[in-house]
Amino acid sequence: KGISVKKASSINVQKLAQQFPQGVTEKVYERMDSNGDVSELTIVRIVVRGNIGSEYKKVKSKYGVSYFKNGGIISQNIWDTDTN
Repeated sequence: KGISVKKASSINVQKLAQQFPQGVTEKVYERMDSNGDVSELTIVRIVVRGNIGSEYKKVKSKYGVSYFKNGGIISQNIWDTDTN
């Protein structure tokens, strides 16, 4: 399953807050290669505080680890601080 990255508008941020409970909701997706091995692991965390929701992604592959918040690139430190 492909995952597209899009910048979040203020409308999307408010929709996340309406669709998810307060706190952190986590989903994990695995992408398999042709041998059936995991080639990419994506962790999606939806963080809702008040009426604001943000989507964080951590993507691990053989090329390294990348972190995103609402479609923009962030550091591991921001991922750790904001989603734990």
